[in-house]
Amino acid sequence: MSSANLVTIPRGRYLLDLESQLRTFADPPERLVLRCEEPDPARTPGWEQVLGPALVLRTTGATLSDPGLREALYFAVRELGTKELVVLLHSCCSHLSPGSGPDQEVREKGLPFMDRVYARMARAQGRLQAARNQVRTAIHTLADDPLLEQVDTVGLVQIVESGVMVAYDPERDAFEAVL
Repeated sequence: MSSANLVTIPRGRYLLDLESQLRTFADPPERLVLRCEEPDPARTPGWEQVLGPALVLRTTGATLSDPGLREALYFAVRELGTKELVVLLHSCCSHLSPGSGPDQEVREKGLPFMDRVYARMARAQGRLQAARNQVRTAIHTLADDPLLEQVDTVGLVQIVESGVMVAYDPERDAFEAVL
């Protein structure tokens, strides 16, 4: 798609993000990835290698409640021909896990070694569960939106600790490893 063929996009944070990304593609990709605004955890495989070309919108914890986000999704589907929406989170998302982070680790420094290990394992499990819950909620919300009903939705969680990626299956309400 040449710049002369670009549709004029109404202004807004997410729409401006789409506009700037469209300049890098000859034709708009049929996939849009909604993901956390945090940088990629260094130890996880690149989702780009798994999913291929995609437009990307970053929100706090990949939530759907940010102002202007729905309009950007509707625009991508209606005007750009987006056929698949992917909600992608990672298991270390700090936006979904209050109470975890550097402050928590400082409080645990005085604990015996095995207690620190158990506390870290519990935090990791809690963050993974929070990411799964967010992906589950987002996929059901997107599926219930009549303006997005013709679009396929995919929910993915990157498990940072192992490098595994799991996909959400809404029909079974379960996650299974894909990579």
